[in-house]
Amino acid sequence: MSSVTRVRRVVNREAFQQAHASRKRVAINNVPKTALPADIRRLCIKSGVSENIAKVAIDYKRFIPTGTAIVTLTDSAFIRSAVSSLHGSIIAGHEVTATSIADDDSEEMLQPRARGVKGRVQAAERGVTTGDGPAGGTKSGGSNVVLYGLPGRMTPEAAWYYLSGFKLAGATARDKDIIKLPSASEKATLTSKFQVRLASSAEAHRLVRKLHETYYEPEIFDMRYRVRARVIY
Repeated sequence: MSSVTRVRRVVNREAFQQAHASRKRVAINNVPKTALPADIRRLCIKSGVSENIAKVAIDYKRFIPTGTAIVTLTDSAFIRSAVSSLHGSIIAGHEVTATSIADDDSEEMLQPRARGVKGRVQAAERGVTTGDGPAGGTKSGGSNVVLYGLPGRMTPEAAWYYLSGFKLAGATARDKDIIKLPSASEKATLTSKFQVRLASSAEAHRLVRKLHETYYEPEIFDMRYRVRARVIY
């Protein structure tokens, strides 16, 4: 190996280490898809890094957990020890890997996104989230719920009446509290999916307890539409 090649490798390694040293986010991969932020925090406590955690979020693809959790630290000074402590640790029988990521990596580098930048921008302009990234792209993790299995032609207004017994995030903005999510395919589907923004995390969990694994208007549709509900973290 020439001296020039050795110098280049040293420079590249130092640049890589400096870039990672300035980061404050850790991606924990291979976590169970049923894991919640509380489970990730317990893993961090077990690994000895809990005192330096600012935020924990689950990574999603179209509001489906990807098996990755994002831990944001209070300071980049803790990044190396956090990655070292978490890498190879065990959660629910799963051996996880850990790596530092830049702030914008959580949108583009953790999982390939199908819609692309243009699609996400257009969706954002319509007030529609794609369900990708930490907390599914929502700003209030824990107070958002995704409902599956409702009739395919159901409108946000009809969903608003269906959810009239729950406290939504706003009193008047129905179109922004209940968002009908686009289908994964361009073909018409028999069921629909909605993102619902609740007034609090407690209300979001109450909605899930009340509606998950129930049937939408069984007296009319029998058991045609089985409702499933998931809190987004």
